[in-house]
Amino acid sequence: MKTIKWIIGIVIALLIITCIIYSKMQGIPVQAKKITKGTISEYIEERAVTTLSDLHKITMPLSGRIKPIHLAPGTSVKKGQIIAQLDKEDLQTAATEVKARINAIKGQITLGKYNALETTALIQAAKGLMIMEDLIKVSEEKVLANKSIYKFAEEYEKSLSDSGEAISRIKKEKAKKNVAVKKTDLGTAKIMHNVFNIMHSISKLAPAYINEYINSKKLHGHILASRLAEAQAALKEAELNLKRCDIKSPIDGIVLNKYISNLRFLPAGTLLMELGNLDQLQITSNILSEEAVNINTENAVDIFGAAIGVIPIQGKVIRVDPKGFTKLSSLGVEQQRVHVKIAFNKDSLKTLKKAKKHLGDKFRLQVKVYTASKNNVLKAPRTALFKGNNGGWKVYVIKDDKAMIQDITVGLINDNEAEILKGLSEGDEVILAPSNTLTDRARVSY
Repeated sequence: MKTIKWIIGIVIALLIITCIIYSKMQGIPVQAKKITKGTISEYIEERAVTTLSDLHKITMPLSGRIKPIHLAPGTSVKKGQIIAQLDKEDLQTAATEVKARINAIKGQITLGKYNALETTALIQAAKGLMIMEDLIKVSEEKVLANKSIYKFAEEYEKSLSDSGEAISRIKKEKAKKNVAVKKTDLGTAKIMHNVFNIMHSISKLAPAYINEYINSKKLHGHILASRLAEAQAALKEAELNLKRCDIKSPIDGIVLNKYISNLRFLPAGTLLMELGNLDQLQITSNILSEEAVNINTENAVDIFGAAIGVIPIQGKVIRVDPKGFTKLSSLGVEQQRVHVKIAFNKDSLKTLKKAKKHLGDKFRLQVKVYTASKNNVLKAPRTALFKGNNGGWKVYVIKDDKAMIQDITVGLINDNEAEILKGLSEGDEVILAPSNTLTDRARVSY
């Protein structure tokens, strides 16, 4: 019995030794792939969202009552179509009041320009001055004549008194009375002459007063003209506000969002709805700044994701923002990112519509932004590469059924493959995803 157990133990040991020897002879099982030549591209893959370059925010043009808005999100609109209306009643009343004020001012201006009475008065005043000047001359001549007559009468009366001849008392008295009369006539002539002078002075003021009145009317006319211009400006604003009551679509597009539905009073600037043209749809991706430095306008882009379907569509970079921003990652790490704007290639959106895929604003997508590309280069699977202790790239090359560590220099690299600049040749076989237990010169099988 002991002998049998001993024999069985020896057999088992031999089997184990045989398996170990066989495994060492066969080598560690690995997957391998040959180095080939072909095209390789370097790209940045990132999440993105659709955006509109021209998002039209429709707001209240002025304070007032907005009527109910019946357009629902997704409704198509045409440029110039009335999409919302304000109640016009108050504005129409204001416009009517301004028109009445304008007509009243125009009437006052017309009345102020009527100077027929003043013109006639000026003509008559001029004639009156000429008459007064003639009267002054006549009165002056009359004074001189009366003065001469008075002097003659006075000398005659004196000659009678001094005469030694016998003159009747009656004749002397008569001469004396005649002197008194002539003196009175002279005084009257002087008074009339003074009166005419005063009247002449007064008459000269009449044209000045009339001209002053005309100038005053002109000044009032200027004031009325200013008031008219002010009223006309107010009318223009009132009419413009009436036009603004009919809020029209600035584009051919669709209603993206509607914020107000029912009748209510709203202040100017209140957001009513948003319009956009989905034919102008773009894509925005927030890319890490250290990757964005390699992106240039016109770089090709693959656009894919659940909203696109199995086959990606193409686009191109149209702008890399010059200013970055800080964003927290899902792990709470601060990242510096940059907005990259991407345009769909011509007919891409039409292709989607034919496939009954309708993108809208803020739809989530994935993008691959190609930053470089080369043709006819050596390339290796990305999973074959690993970093050595010195930080350089390495691969395991299979030679004589052994895994040999090989230093390599890489060029373009992406998630699937890498360009080999140095260290490998076409046809070399490299191990895919080598395990940590694999060692240099270990025997392998594949």
